[in-house]
Amino acid sequence: MEAINSFKEIFLEVWNDGVFGLNASEIIVSIIIFLIFYVLRRLFARFIIRRL
Repeated sequence: MEAINSFKEIFLEVWNDGVFGLNASEIIVSIIIFLIFYVLRRLFARFIIRRL
């Protein structure tokens, strides 16, 4: 049980404080933004470039 509590404490510390100056919420937001622009790029390539 002590190992689970220790893991939970470490997990919450990394989630709140982050690693290398980036916390988990910033990483998740950046991945979501990247995926949105990736989808927009594919749509642009599919509909606009194809018509040129």
